[in-house]
Amino acid sequence: DGAFRFANIFNDNMVLQRDKPVRLWGWAVPGSEVVLTIEAEKPAAAAGAGAAAKAASEYSVTMNYVETNAPPVRPQRVAAKADKSGKWVATLAPMPGGFTPRVIRAKSGGKELTISNVLIGEVWVTCGQSNMTWPGYFAKPLIAPSASYPGLRYFRVDDSWYKPLDDLQRRGQWTICSPETAGGFSAIPFLYGLYLHTYLKVPVGIVNNARGGTNAASWTSRAQLEAINDPQLSQDLADYDKQTAEWETPAGREKVMAAWREQCKQQEAAYQRKAADAKAAGRVAPAK
Repeated sequence: DGAFRFANIFNDNMVLQRDKPVRLWGWAVPGSEVVLTIEAEKPAAAAGAGAAAKAASEYSVTMNYVETNAPPVRPQRVAAKADKSGKWVATLAPMPGGFTPRVIRAKSGGKELTISNVLIGEVWVTCGQSNMTWPGYFAKPLIAPSASYPGLRYFRVDDSWYKPLDDLQRRGQWTICSPETAGGFSAIPFLYGLYLHTYLKVPVGIVNNARGGTNAASWTSRAQLEAINDPQLSQDLADYDKQTAEWETPAGREKVMAAWREQCKQQEAAYQRKAADAKAAGRVAPAK
């Protein structure tokens, strides 16, 4: 639609991978130029996120890190051009890990986008079934009150689709680990991320892309699945393609969603009838 924006995973407080080229992308007017810069963020601006968090509660404590011989922040400027679909891709040169906040700016057609409080460190993706989304863990009441780790960031992908996408369907946000937010981190990503953070002594960003009920094939590339010589798997892939064929068009997706909404409506009505019958008989309503 020509709207100038970053892909939905790129937001304030994010962590970018250290020591490797960093690929950023988004959308703009087809054929337009996009100029991307990254540099150290001014202290006043970098402190803004902490000030906002403090103002959100009556009492808040923010821990800071002390770096010895912190790596210098070398500004970068790269240009990209939006293709016919409007997508643009810009690649930043490798940067060492460090706790100096950075700001990323993208300019195109007189418009400017800004991403603040960006750290460079380790980025890890966690995925799997529902047990990888559970926020509770046995030591939560003991760990959370002291979990003030501004260099540990968490991004939950609350999204799923039947094939790889260039962008998330919904815009998410990166959460800075604090006593107020640690409880919302999924347990395994939190503990694993904290281990990496304290052991490697660099910022760590965890992208949690888990979905309950998924099978192993859901996390395996199509090319790898097709390389397996198994008649049943080949049939499963053919059936999958047939089932998802109508999802390729907006009209087809709406048809599928309409059927799903109707099914939800019927199930809700059935539950309400069971709940009413239980109440009339003096029983506890069944769980949904």
